[in-house]
Amino acid sequence: LQQALPQVCPPPHISGTAYPPPRLVFRLFGDKDIDRVLPHPSSIDRFVVDEMIANIIEVRHRDRKECARALVSIPGKSKLPLTYILVEAALGDLFRLPSPPQLPLMYGSLLLELCRLNPTKMPVVLVQAVSLLFERLDFMNTACIDRFAVWFSFHLSNVQFRWEWEDWQVHLDLPTHHPKRKFISEVLEMCTRLSYRERMRELLPDSFAKIGRAG
Repeated sequence: LQQALPQVCPPPHISGTAYPPPRLVFRLFGDKDIDRVLPHPSSIDRFVVDEMIANIIEVRHRDRKECARALVSIPGKSKLPLTYILVEAALGDLFRLPSPPQLPLMYGSLLLELCRLNPTKMPVVLVQAVSLLFERLDFMNTACIDRFAVWFSFHLSNVQFRWEWEDWQVHLDLPTHHPKRKFISEVLEMCTRLSYRERMRELLPDSFAKIGRAG
């Protein structure tokens, strides 16, 4: 079936016109990271879902609960690994340069609300996301690393600072300027500010005593 389409003529360029800049698409998970197939990054299915998520966040970001409920009710969610796509969308906006579309705190609050709505799946996906991001710290922009540390420490403060701290012990002897060593130090310092030193000492393995103020 073929149809004759009218010719599309773009309007002429006008001096001083501001064009939208190119936008990098944030992708964190690969097919090997999840138990379901993600839509291909360049597929129309993924584009439509990403646009729906972006529109929902833009319109409802002032009410995290309403926003989260709308996100988990996206049409066609049963056919998608929606939890992974939502985490990618939220973190992609949070790490967007030069600045995120909304206040960084909004994304932290939104992810917490999504965890409350889906307590069996969303926390697991967030743990997986943090682990993947941590492994890629060597290649991340420093501004994104700072936002990552701020968001993660805020998130930990809302989940009783529960984390598999032992998994990071192997990085404690890296040089102090190494991205992973520095990230751990900054997270612990912010967690201490959000809690208190004795509380962090109780939670952390003894090997972390060498790190910053948490010791």
